[in-house]
Order: sequence, then structure tokens, then C-alpha cells
Amino acid sequence: MRLHYFADYEAYEGGRPILWGQVTHSIEATDDERLDPAELIAALRRRAAEAHGIEPRQVRLCQVARL
Repeated sequence: MRLHYFADYEAYEGGRPILWGQVTHSIEATDDERLDPAELIAALRRRAAEAHGIEPRQVRLCQVARL
């Protein structure tokens, strides 16, 4: 089973917002496998950061939805 997620995010530098956007992430999981929420959040932040050449710690997720 493939799980799909969508998130809105903002990125900050020096306490000020510098950009915002949306990111998606898909995970392959078996029916009985439990998803680790911390891993999902880390993956979404990492993907958003990579898209803009910033550090994941600068990304704040505003909302996450499973599609």
C-alpha cells in the first residue's frame, strides 16, 4: 500500500519568514506496518529544505494531510 502526504510549510531565517510552499511525500507500507510520525515530519521537512537549498531545521510545517 502506498501512502501519500501533503504539507504546507514556511521557512524562517533569523526568526523571519523567507519563503513558503507545499510539498508531497509518498511512503510504501504494508497493511500492518505502523507509520512513525516523527519520520514522516522529518521527511517532509527534508524535502522542502532540499527544494530551496536550506536546512530542514528552518522549515516549519503548517499543516499535514494524508491524501
